[in-house]
Amino acid sequence: MDELSVELFPGLGYDCNIYLLGGEVLVDAGTGHNFSNLLHWLKERTDPLDIHTLILTHRHYDHTGGAEDVILETGCTAYIHELDAAPLLTGDSVTTGARSFKGEQQPIDVITFEEGHEFRIGDNRLEVIHTPGHTIGSISLFDRDQGILFPGDVLFVNGGVGRWDLATGSHADLARSIDRLAELDVRDLYPGHDVPVMGNGKEHVQLAQESMRESPFELMMRRLKLLKTD
Repeated sequence: MDELSVELFPGLGYDCNIYLLGGEVLVDAGTGHNFSNLLHWLKERTDPLDIHTLILTHRHYDHTGGAEDVILETGCTAYIHELDAAPLLTGDSVTTGARSFKGEQQPIDVITFEEGHEFRIGDNRLEVIHTPGHTIGSISLFDRDQGILFPGDVLFVNGGVGRWDLATGSHADLARSIDRLAELDVRDLYPGHDVPVMGNGKEHVQLAQESMRESPFELMMRRLKLLKTD
């Protein structure tokens, strides 16, 4: 089996990281505010018309706002977990957080999936793991054969975890989701923001698991850098 090709377009401004897999699948789409830069980057790596799938890890605008432009440029099909689909189908700028980014969520057509769905990229398989907590429909993508994890905004490197205080978020659900991910044999970790890590991804998932043992208040204050840490 060939190694899954993963190329990173790092988040600009408020945008999330965008990943190009095998030259044909995108994970997340950013806000769309930097779409011209993204399109130039894509054209240097592949024919945009070869991109047939856009996987959205959750509903938030910094991951979905650019989906309309991606779909129009590539003709791809967008996918999202069934519990986060409605705000995209209707163009809900409130629960997607679009207005916080001075944007408007445009209605887009999406195909829904559930836990256990698989996306195939050549010989590689990406399994959908439903990991609610950041939003009710947040998912992670995992290549079990190669230990490659895309957790969206569920967790980040060095013990970072996603917010749970936004619409449909839940601290208890987030803790359970991170516990699930900590059971996986993660080699490489490609989060929705910040830098990826190679080779020791499981250690960073376990650090996130430890972070969730703090009280919700202390953890949120530390996330916001308002609580002094050692």
